[in-house]
Amino acid sequence: SSTVDVTVRDVQGKVLPELDDDLARAASEFDSLAELRASIESTLREQLDAEIDAAFRISAADELVRASQVQPALPLVRTRAADLLTGFARSLERRGISLDTYLAASGGTAQELERQMVLEAAVSVARELALEALADKAGIEVSAEEVKAYIREETDSSGEVDAEGVIEDVWAHGQQESIREDLRLRAALDRLVADAPPLPEPWPEN
Repeated sequence: SSTVDVTVRDVQGKVLPELDDDLARAASEFDSLAELRASIESTLREQLDAEIDAAFRISAADELVRASQVQPALPLVRTRAADLLTGFARSLERRGISLDTYLAASGGTAQELERQMVLEAAVSVARELALEALADKAGIEVSAEEVKAYIREETDSSGEVDAEGVIEDVWAHGQQESIREDLRLRAALDRLVADAPPLPEPWPEN
């Protein structure tokens, strides 16, 4: 056997900065660590609240489907499933991935993917039918001015400057009725959620 002598000349390690006000000022727009922590907590709380609200809205819609016993027509489900599959394939293509490559990487088959899309389509259509029935029962209507106001709001948030031009284009292509129906279903869901029992407060009072 042989012996090897090793002399350690230097030991390097990562030294993390102290969690203090200086770090807060260097790494963020805040002047103190307390302000930075408060901002992070506020952001996490907003994200959690948004996730809870989205889950609650979905649960409320699904409960409405069960209560109303909606049975979506198969042709409508198949059409929606085809649209979902086309949209999914396009989203893959935008990332430079073909549908065949995705299936090979995921280990799934085209039949399994189609079955998944049919199930998602059935749920989606059932929710819409149930909300349409609720909107009819509640007498919910959406005016042309409400559609235009929504388009202006979306245009402003996207950074577009010509909101009126977007409105003219929507009307020229007959897309206003689709937007009107989406807003009507959203209003019906808002009504459903407003009438549902509130969730327990997830954040304890200090």
